[in-house]
Amino acid sequence: MCELVIFNQISIAMRIKLTIVTVFFISTLFAQNKIEVGLSLGLNVGVVYGPNEDGGTGSPAIGPSTGISLNSVINDRWSMKSKVLYSFTGLNFQQFVDRVDYPTEIEPSPGLFVEVPLSYTADVDGKINLHYIEIPISFLYSFNEKIGLQFGPRVAFLAKGVLKGNADATVGTTANGEGLPVPPESFDEGNQLKFFDAGLTIGGNYKFSEKMSLNVDISTGLTAVNFQGEILPDKYKNLFLTTSFNYNLFSL
Repeated sequence: MCELVIFNQISIAMRIKLTIVTVFFISTLFAQNKIEVGLSLGLNVGVVYGPNEDGGTGSPAIGPSTGISLNSVINDRWSMKSKVLYSFTGLNFQQFVDRVDYPTEIEPSPGLFVEVPLSYTADVDGKINLHYIEIPISFLYSFNEKIGLQFGPRVAFLAKGVLKGNADATVGTTANGEGLPVPPESFDEGNQLKFFDAGLTIGGNYKFSEKMSLNVDISTGLTAVNFQGEILPDKYKNLFLTTSFNYNLFSL
């Protein structure tokens, strides 16, 4: 079983350029104020959600969210925060597929292949892994010296995407009503995953000291992570919880 690393027909150079342009835009937003530069170390617990087909189950993907943070104080109550992160999310899924009139290629005689409609059932076990360069921009409102509420948009660029798995299938029926087993099938459909993702984030901030703080955020996607295809026939979006610690290194 092989893993497909996709680049969605966009070169690495283009990805770097888009990230640089976004970071430059952020820097202009911060230019009028003192900027605190720090590290952000955290963990994502996320899923890819959408229409749930009968017989489908899933479990969250867990992975890092780590990078550089920027914070600019506007006044006693408001500040603006941004981060440039490596962020991992996704989904592990299982799906039972039951179809009729499924186009199936058979070999009734040596060297002769014919496509006929047959019944088809399969137990599918797969995963979606999304490795993003993520840039959230948040406005933080401080209720007091310790506690604050933050909210804002996020954009993300797919650095690596995986959509793969296996299917144990049977086709047709025998005289006793049982399906004819076929060799296990693997699929690798990373080209169904989109390069760009955008969404909204809301969460809380707790300040331990002038140097260290804790963020707990919920992020949801506004755009689909996939093109519609055979494995993902509908549109699916990101939803994940991020817990992160932030440490201020220096000020500009």
